[in-house]
Amino acid sequence: MLISPRTIGGKRGMEPVKVLATFKEKKFRRTFWGYHPQDVDRFLLEVAATLEELAHAKSEAEKQLAAIEKQGELLRQALLRAEAVAQDTIAKAQEEAAAIRREAEAEAQHERQAVENRLQQLEEEIAAYRRTVSERFYSCERELRALLDRFYLLVRRHVEALDREITSEVQSLVCRLETEIAQIPKPTPERITIAAAAAIEGDATQPSTWQEKEEALLVGCVLQNDLHDPAGNVVAPKGTVVTPELVASAVEKGLYGELVAAVQEPTGKVTE
Repeated sequence: MLISPRTIGGKRGMEPVKVLATFKEKKFRRTFWGYHPQDVDRFLLEVAATLEELAHAKSEAEKQLAAIEKQGELLRQALLRAEAVAQDTIAKAQEEAAAIRREAEAEAQHERQAVENRLQQLEEEIAAYRRTVSERFYSCERELRALLDRFYLLVRRHVEALDREITSEVQSLVCRLETEIAQIPKPTPERITIAAAAAIEGDATQPSTWQEKEEALLVGCVLQNDLHDPAGNVVAPKGTVVTPELVASAVEKGLYGELVAAVQEPTGKVTE
């Protein structure tokens, strides 16, 4: 009698452990000549079926194992490919990050160099501007000194010309007085006394020719600048109107030239 490959000991799907227990507990009927032939044949059929089923199960298990191993290999290869892709992605990301960093550093270096160059250029321009200002300042100072020297020279020449004119007028006046005195007839003692008194009174009340010209030139003018003495002290501030007392004080202190240089003529008045 044949047994289905899935039947062991009359039970379907029996596990190998149970098969082994069944074989160990198997009992055969005895006859005069030994075990009962039908029982032995039936058992052999069961053993053959069990072996066939075990062989089939082993084959299926081997196939499943091969499929699992193949699937594991595919998974391992996929994992390796995923790791390779991940490493490649990481490497590319690192390369891109390094490139970006290098580009940023190069750009920052370029910007820093541009700023340093601009700063150096500005420093050079400032230094050149300072040199230009200094040169122009000293040039203006030299021109101003030369102008003041020319002005003082003109003032001295004016003073000298005025002095010569006054001296000439005084000498002419003396000569004229001498001539007039020589032409006057000698008076009597009474007339001499009266004439002398009149002359003394006239000299006391009328200014001399030099004083009249001096006041005509300066009196009424306005000081354009402060009048200083040699020590630097202000004798008369700017805006002061020249008076005969100021003229006399300047002459007394030797500041006549500085007074002439500091005056400003009123409108409509011209100095000779």
